[in-house]
Amino acid sequence: KVYLKEKFLEFFPPDLKDKAEGILTTISNKVGKYVRAQILSMAAVGIMVSIVLVMFGVEYSTLLGLISGILDIIPLLGPSIALGVILLVAYPLGIGKLVLIIIGFLIVQQISNYVVRPLLFGKMMSLHPLMIFLALFFAQQFLGFWGVILSPAIAATICVLIDELYLRPINLKGKE
Repeated sequence: KVYLKEKFLEFFPPDLKDKAEGILTTISNKVGKYVRAQILSMAAVGIMVSIVLVMFGVEYSTLLGLISGILDIIPLLGPSIALGVILLVAYPLGIGKLVLIIIGFLIVQQISNYVVRPLLFGKMMSLHPLMIFLALFFAQQFLGFWGVILSPAIAATICVLIDELYLRPINLKGKE
């Protein structure tokens, strides 16, 4: 990490190295917080899915919740695989409970996507939840699979660069 940072800073002239290092440190901190937020988001999904499965009497609900949480990092495909595994395990419970499990799983996904993730990523990364929601939306449209996974980190990086390179100099000139 230190080696890569030093090599990256070699691209900047001596008078800008301190500013570049500060920006790089800020971006690195935000990306680290992104990783923590992603882990907490996955844990929240796992816990919510486990609760839904316990409510309907599904065996191995904790294990299935753990699988759901881990697979939640993969957009669309991960939750689909998790739901498929859950339905295979819950099949003996009957069609009525399977429908209720699907509805419960979809509710958990909606809560995760529209409440937990924006609030969690926003708080951990000091970004407004609307900014996270917009980043997820645009990343899904333009960057596909990897864009959705990395969109909060990309949004944080862009915000840091705009703040450090554009807004802060303008505000300093305004104070002078």
